[in-house]
Amino acid sequence: MKHYVKNTNTVIQTLGIYGYSDHSIDLSRYCFSQLKSWMESQEITDFDTQKARDWIFSANVLASHRPFFRSTIQRLIDVYDTGNILRSHIVFYSRILSVHFSELRDRYLLSINGTVPERQFRNISDTCNRFLGFLHVRGFKSVNEICYSTMPLYYQDLMQVNKTPNVQVNIIEDFLFFLAEQGLCSYGLGWYMFYYRSGKEPFGEKFTMQEAYKISTDCAQSLGSAEDVRKNIPLLIKELKKYQYSRPVLDSSESALKLLFILLDMSGVPYSIALADAWIEAEGRRLFKSSFGMARRGLELFAGLIKDGKINPFSYRKRHPSMVNLLPEWCFIAVDGFMKQRIKEGRKPKTVSDDGAACARFCNYLITQGHDDFASLTPAVIKAFNLQDCHKTPRGKNTYNGVIRRFLTFLYRNEFTAQPNLHLAIQGNAAPRERIVDILTENEQQQVQRHKEEGRSPLELRDAAIIELGLKMGFRGIDIVNLRFSDIDWKSRTIRLIQSKTSKEIWLPMDVSVGNAIYRYIKEGRPSVVELPYVFLKTRAPYGPVSVTACQRSIERVLPERDIPGSKFHATRRTYATGLLKKGVKTSLIADALGHSDIGTVHKYLLLDETRMRMCPLSLEEVGLSGRMDDE
Repeated sequence: MKHYVKNTNTVIQTLGIYGYSDHSIDLSRYCFSQLKSWMESQEITDFDTQKARDWIFSANVLASHRPFFRSTIQRLIDVYDTGNILRSHIVFYSRILSVHFSELRDRYLLSINGTVPERQFRNISDTCNRFLGFLHVRGFKSVNEICYSTMPLYYQDLMQVNKTPNVQVNIIEDFLFFLAEQGLCSYGLGWYMFYYRSGKEPFGEKFTMQEAYKISTDCAQSLGSAEDVRKNIPLLIKELKKYQYSRPVLDSSESALKLLFILLDMSGVPYSIALADAWIEAEGRRLFKSSFGMARRGLELFAGLIKDGKINPFSYRKRHPSMVNLLPEWCFIAVDGFMKQRIKEGRKPKTVSDDGAACARFCNYLITQGHDDFASLTPAVIKAFNLQDCHKTPRGKNTYNGVIRRFLTFLYRNEFTAQPNLHLAIQGNAAPRERIVDILTENEQQQVQRHKEEGRSPLELRDAAIIELGLKMGFRGIDIVNLRFSDIDWKSRTIRLIQSKTSKEIWLPMDVSVGNAIYRYIKEGRPSVVELPYVFLKTRAPYGPVSVTACQRSIERVLPERDIPGSKFHATRRTYATGLLKKGVKTSLIADALGHSDIGTVHKYLLLDETRMRMCPLSLEEVGLSGRMDDE
């Protein structure tokens, strides 16, 4: 019969490899011999699956042999169909394990003995035997030979036996972690099993191993090996917990780092920020879906941990190049030099960045007009730019023009252009002006007080304390958000701080209602982050200091119906100053309380002192009008 002898020999050899006993192998040979004799007697020339199964239940086969013969014939059918016995039709036996594999299994079982129920212990023992048997069948002599490509093969083999092999996979993951602790294999093998069955291969169509090699070759700034990444994962999680990040952030960050470790371990390349950024941007949405942002943020914080030894949860990396970096070289050199000069002048980073953006906007206009250097600049070109350059307010336009004037002066002084007076081509657009001072009405102030008394949530308590500082002490928003515990003297009931705007120190008595609002916020609403010195913190992790916009948001939440164009949190400061004026406080004292350097800036608050203004009315004669009206 065609291929019968060859295929039956394949079955016998496979049984020997999987550790079947001599008795089982001899009984399988007897089955194949009896089947062959029966087919010859029936003049059957080719093996037929259905006829072979019918023979098992014929009178020619003893009833006691039928169960074993049924399994044996099924294995022969597998060989005819696929060339091999299917994994679901064969089992491993521990007797086939080498001394090395047996010792590792026994060492692991000894480490967990007594920590799990007896039934679970037997399941773990059987699963480890099957895994080590799988390695033995495929020619592995040591667990040191296990690589990442081995794990999918084992998982596929396991799926043939059990369609839901989660329990077995978890057992092998723990076994691999035990082996990794012994230095016998990589930690990534156990992690890889979890991510492989979840469909989360670290490499994908958008980021291949070749891409990892290329980035690693081009990027000279390596921050460590794959093992350095693995060792620092627990440290990052500890830091995130310190800042009370939520569980989804912790899980996403940990998963991202484990997958990054697997990627580095598989490809053998070192860790670098450039590689991590390229990988997460290419594959992050596929791997993490809605948690992509949290995973990417976790990698950013990890980079800071590796570089500085700690994380900075309040610093965010700029993802896209600035307008300056996108300029052609002839523009970039000049703008970059101008920005460096502004830094030397002591300007704040935000100011320098804004100045650079203004210059880039000017340069982009020149490029659209066909210019390729600054030597071709003329007053007409600059005026044309100024006419088409629109802003929301005249004041904004004037500020912007001031930057362009300074840039044009810089160009001349650094010989980018030979014309010294180009900056005169831009005129000022906004003149000084007085505004009607807006303050909170009596009803609005009463609404604020009701909110303070009824507030319960952390956000409501924070809003109440912030507004109280503005209304009762006249603090600017920037000074409120920068308020530290060291600025408050609870014993003397005073607040002493240096104003951010004027750098002038003020030392004011703390109103009782202000102290109560702050104290209540600290005790009932403030997150318990001891390391941070700021009084006001965000209501969600990471619990860092709030930005100055939190003050404006507090007014909007407490007074949602307040709709005065241009009115911001500063209205609380004006309300405080106006209240002092109505009480008859001297302007010099009000200036001190507000932290003003002179009393001139306080005069505008007199516009709202209606009661006292009515006490000194002007007569009609004094303004040139008659005191009576004649009849026509």
